[in-house]
Amino acid sequence: MDEDDIMTPREALASLALKYQGDYIAMDRALKGHQEENLGDYFQAVRKLKVRYTTILDADFPAALSKIHCAPFVLFYEGDLDLLSNVDHCIAMVGSRKSHPYGEKMTFEFASSLAKRGYTIVSGLATGIDTKALEGALPHGKAVAFLGNGTRHYYPPDNEELQRRIARCGLLISEYPPFVAPKPRHFPARNRLIAGSSVLTIIGEAQEKSGSLITAGFALSYQRDVACFPQQADVAPGSNHLISDGAFLVQDIEDVETILGSRMIKEE
Repeated sequence: MDEDDIMTPREALASLALKYQGDYIAMDRALKGHQEENLGDYFQAVRKLKVRYTTILDADFPAALSKIHCAPFVLFYEGDLDLLSNVDHCIAMVGSRKSHPYGEKMTFEFASSLAKRGYTIVSGLATGIDTKALEGALPHGKAVAFLGNGTRHYYPPDNEELQRRIARCGLLISEYPPFVAPKPRHFPARNRLIAGSSVLTIIGEAQEKSGSLITAGFALSYQRDVACFPQQADVAPGSNHLISDGAFLVQDIEDVETILGSRMIKEE
């Protein structure tokens, strides 16, 4: 057998990811079952991938994500993976899709200021708060978007240009192979990666039942800090409930500095 035809362990994981379309549960079941997997066609597809990937076996795999519950086996990405190399320099910023001007303004200004100080801003690519967080960080090369679909599938469609810009000047990353379409169950799974990659999660705006609260829950389960902007009770009650339950209240960058303590990077 030619050496080039031998599948490496990392290629086997990537092949499994293609076979099961990045579904963690299906991949975990296959790996634990120790059954013989027919991966020949997927192995050839891995060799032809135009998107880079890293596996939990690789040295460049984000260390913080290798330690969370249900750690992903494979991450497909476009851009600068080194943005996730230090969890203490990563701050998640997430919030409502149907956001209000105040939450959007606070999110954009905080993301921009933190990115200027050298922090990576981690978010989803949803409309609303996520978009403002990424737009604030992107001019400083510090925007990371975790997707609930493959990196070559543009969702939401309104953010296609932003997604392309992040691929060029930041980092697009997903446990789903490049052309996998979004599905509702992908997004709660994606949220565990946003929280797991970051030392602090800031909620820009949240309703009573939202994906933002799921992300906050993951952050707390990883013993990471959660913070919120103050909100009107009739605008974002989920944020205020988090604060009443013990989340930090942040009104300016100095509040973030207090939470992070000596880890705070000084503005260049």
